[in-house]
Amino acid sequence: MRVSSVLSALSAAIWAAIWAAIWAALSAASLGASLSARAAPVAPYDPILDEPPVAPAAGARRVEGRRVGGLVVSTDVGLYFGSVSSFLTTQEATLYGGAHPRVGVQLGGRLPVALPLELSAGAALGFGETFERDAFDSAVDVLLSARALYLPLEGARWSLGVELGAQLSLFDFERGTISQYGVGALLGGLAAYRLSDTSQLFLGASWVPTYLPGAFSLRDATEEEREENPGVTQFKVVGEWESAFQVTVGYRLFGF
Repeated sequence: MRVSSVLSALSAAIWAAIWAAIWAALSAASLGASLSARAAPVAPYDPILDEPPVAPAAGARRVEGRRVGGLVVSTDVGLYFGSVSSFLTTQEATLYGGAHPRVGVQLGGRLPVALPLELSAGAALGFGETFERDAFDSAVDVLLSARALYLPLEGARWSLGVELGAQLSLFDFERGTISQYGVGALLGGLAAYRLSDTSQLFLGASWVPTYLPGAFSLRDATEEEREENPGVTQFKVVGEWESAFQVTVGYRLFGF
C-alpha cells in the first residue's frame, strides 16, 4: 500500500473522529441545558417583589445571543511561514520556505453554557513552493485543524481570545501524493471586532510546532560507531521538529 493511501485513510479517520467529538460534546451540553431548564422553571416577573430588569450597557451584546449554542462558520485569508524538509532529500528539496498565501474555512459550534467556548474543525489550502533539482515549483499544502476558542470579551465591540488545538499538515499535495506530512499543536490568539450580534471580523496569529515523521538528516558516525561498523561514515536520523507560523484575517458568523 502506498504511503499516500495510508495518509489519506488516516486523515479521513482523524477528520471523522474530530467531528464526532465536537457534535457529541454539543449534543450532551444541549441536552443538559434542556433538562436543567425543565427541572427549574422560571417564575413570572412580579413588579412588587422582584427588582426591575437592568438594561444592557450601550455596545454590549445580549447574553442570550452570546451564550446559546449554535453553528459557527468562519472564513479567512492570510499568510503562513516556515520551512519543511521533504521525503526526497534534506539538502535539495525544501517545502514552503518563506511566506505564502493561504485560504481557509472553519465550521463548529458553541457550547450552550455560561463559558464563552466554541469547538471547530477547519481546512485550509496553502499555496507554497517546492525547491527541487535546482528549480522552483508550485506546491499546494492542505492544513486540517481542530480548535477550541475561548473568547471571554466577545460581548464588547473589541474582544480578545485564545485558541488551542492540533493541526495535520499535508505538504505538496498533488494527484493523491504528498512530499511530506506533519502533526503538531496549534497555539494562537485572536482579536475580533463585532459587526453585529451574529458577526465579527477577526485578526488571528498562531504558532504550530510540527513533528515531521518523514523528514531525515545525516550525521557523521562517532569513532565508536565506526569501529563497530567498518566502512560506515554517516547515519540517517529520521524525524524532526519544525515551527510554522500563521497570520490570518477573516469573517465569522454565529448564533444560528
